[in-house]
Amino acid sequence: MTSNDLKIVISVPTLDVVPSEVLPGLLIAAAEVGRVGNPMVMCPVNLKPHDRARNWAMQNALNYDANLLWFIDSDTDVPPGSFGRLKEVMDRTGAVIVAGYYLQRGYPFLSTWAVVADDGKMNYRMVGDTTSDPIKLDACGMGCTLINVDWVRENMDDLDGKWFKLTEKNNRRVWEDVYFCMRASERGGTIFGDPRVVGRHLYERIFVTPENAAELRRVQILKRHQETEEWDND
Repeated sequence: MTSNDLKIVISVPTLDVVPSEVLPGLLIAAAEVGRVGNPMVMCPVNLKPHDRARNWAMQNALNYDANLLWFIDSDTDVPPGSFGRLKEVMDRTGAVIVAGYYLQRGYPFLSTWAVVADDGKMNYRMVGDTTSDPIKLDACGMGCTLINVDWVRENMDDLDGKWFKLTEKNNRRVWEDVYFCMRASERGGTIFGDPRVVGRHLYERIFVTPENAAELRRVQILKRHQETEEWDND
């Protein structure tokens, strides 16, 4: 298969509208995909909860006979060149899932990359060097994530439309992206993160980045402390 034969779905799960802050990045991403394959953009709008939107996107990618599915969440700004870097890592490592690096948009603004610790809990994998080699992960967020749909078609068809699922384990919520990663890993799929692809996560009209996360964290701690003092005074 030549690169021009690739069918690539870009899925942008959207609540109401796509914020203007991320629109330029989405347009650049679509143009980059169009240079190497046959793109299709799919925007599940107001499909809640999160797993419904992601399952809709995966099902339509399979129906379209796509080879790749690139999730870009509508609150995530991806840098130019992201698709080429993610695909290069996928080709080099044979990974089923390759994720860009970005932080959670809420306190404590941690990484969306995770590895399983010895006690079985997910530990967030913070990255300092954004020029390093790909990092093997156990789970990742789907805000900027490339998925090998051919592999999903061959290895996860038994999930029958439930590739992503909000569930619980040990009385803790398991988000739909972690669930998908766990199911893929059980079937021998590998997950890598590409530190070169650093996205920005929109939070209250501010982009959360590795550079400002500490300050945002400090502001939230002060705000919570003030709210606690006000509550005590009442």
